[in-house]
Amino acid sequence: MTTLPQLVGGDDWEFKVTLLDIDGNPYNLSGNPPIEWVMRHGMNPVVNTGDVSISLTDPTAGKLSVFVPSVVTTTLKNFAYNYSLRVVIGGVTHTPLIGKVQVYADPFLVAASVTSATRRLALVK
Repeated sequence: MTTLPQLVGGDDWEFKVTLLDIDGNPYNLSGNPPIEWVMRHGMNPVVNTGDVSISLTDPTAGKLSVFVPSVVTTTLKNFAYNYSLRVVIGGVTHTPLIGKVQVYADPFLVAASVTSATRRLALVK
């Protein structure tokens, strides 16, 4: 059985990435090429490029960072999600990064929901 990387909803996430071509050479990301990132549950996108911040940390070495803020991750449920990163260099589209992570729902959001539901039940009695 494969163990997936585990993330917790409600936390800030940062993916530090080095993009390498098939020969192991880094992608040259100089010139700010278009970069997209998506996280899906099945075929349904739950986090898109507009929800994250993508920063080039060392463009000539193919290094970048994808930051997903807690305000976005707090909405995610307990599931395994697929993610992909796509870049366009010289008019050629590449998807050099795909992966899967296990997300656990924001434990503080869940606790708040249970507390609210308990309070509502207490008021109804």
